[in-house]
Amino acid sequence: MNTIYDEILADVITNYFPETCKTTLVVGATPPENSVSVAWTGGNETRYMHSTKFKSDMTIVVNAKNESQLAALQILGRIHQALTSVRRFPNNEKYRIFSIMTQNAPAFAGREESGQWVYVSSLLIRFATNKE
Repeated sequence: MNTIYDEILADVITNYFPETCKTTLVVGATPPENSVSVAWTGGNETRYMHSTKFKSDMTIVVNAKNESQLAALQILGRIHQALTSVRRFPNNEKYRIFSIMTQNAPAFAGREESGQWVYVSSLLIRFATNKE
């Protein structure tokens, strides 16, 4: 059974990730060589007064691994720019996304023995549930 976090992550990947980044995208925390990974890592909920609706924050990690340090950094930069530039999100029957913001800008995490450079980043997604 998918959680609302799974559904929002799938929605963001399908509708807002740059097309050029989807070819090497995997869902999970660790990317394979020369690719990008994305996963949700947690969130919190605040209940509206005397309502079943919740206002929530959700963190997603977006990590890149590439033989080129510049390529890894550039692809994460394009993803952050594309996602944080969206100003209007369509309403969904289960939830409504309000904003996507950079939580941690792309940063160097290390270099593997294979020579692959690893960069990590995270984004914060603000949304509310629509279910009464």
